[in-house]
Amino acid sequence: MTSQGRPSKIGLVITKVLTATLVGVDALKVEVEVDISYGLPAFNIVGLPETSVKESRERVRAAIRNSGFEFPSDRITINLAPADVKKEGTSFDLPIALGILSCLRVFPPDVLRDLLVVGELSLDGRIKETRGVLPVAILAEKEGVEHLIAPIGNVNEASIVRNVQVLGAENLLQIVRFFKGE
Repeated sequence: MTSQGRPSKIGLVITKVLTATLVGVDALKVEVEVDISYGLPAFNIVGLPETSVKESRERVRAAIRNSGFEFPSDRITINLAPADVKKEGTSFDLPIALGILSCLRVFPPDVLRDLLVVGELSLDGRIKETRGVLPVAILAEKEGVEHLIAPIGNVNEASIVRNVQVLGAENLLQIVRFFKGE
């Protein structure tokens, strides 16, 4: 129930997805926190995002819709933590999209535990290669994260890191089906 006494149509209050940003040649862990709540429709990204990260709103919205899912017409807030580090690049698209779909309970939210996600989304839901996947895989190993979801075109690069299982994906729908056990 919401504070206004109506049942919530949103599955979770907050979902967290691990990803990373590049700082020089190293990767830094970033938590993508997604909150969907009642209110005027909005899609805000906070936590020191630069322009390409802010533009992910439109890529994510189109990719979710074009993958066959309903995009929520509620208030969406994305927090990229830590907030004091500049976030740049397009690799935040996929973790943001998965966070939104998890909030909507399209797949069980616990599948997002113990994995790190990177990838740029095209408008049709395909996952494009992204730069810096090797440092992200190294970070996953250092952090004890067992699985990395990355664009299929980056799998060979990331697979150099031995203690991280790299799961390559071609599109958003493929990941959702995998999470649902299909």
